[in-house]
Amino acid sequence: QFQIVRYDLTLVPLEVGQRVLLNNLFFDYNKSIIQPESYSELRRMADVLRRNQTVRIMINGHTDDVGSDDYNLQLSKDRAQAVLEYFVNQGVQSSQIETQGLGKTQPVAPNDSNEGRQKNRRVEFIILAI
Repeated sequence: QFQIVRYDLTLVPLEVGQRVLLNNLFFDYNKSIIQPESYSELRRMADVLRRNQTVRIMINGHTDDVGSDDYNLQLSKDRAQAVLEYFVNQGVQSSQIETQGLGKTQPVAPNDSNEGRQKNRRVEFIILAI
């Protein structure tokens, strides 16, 4: 017999300093426009933030190393801001969120392949307060 089991990911305890990578968050190349396939994961995060209004987060935008430092820094800031705007449009209080663009300064993979560069083009957030 087949049974559907639904796990509530919000049961994972939140801890100050915890770093969370948004794995299914995609942007158009060289742009800060969030692609529609990102919405389901962002909606889940917005729901967590709406239900826990004392939680404060820092959204960090990151890029690969293609392009100038200044360009990548601005692109990473714009992407973090796009996530903030999405959350606010979903009913999250803007006072719960800070943003920061880190450009290409904190790679998680070598930038010598498409796969590595893709991993470095990411948005993650850090829990600042609960």
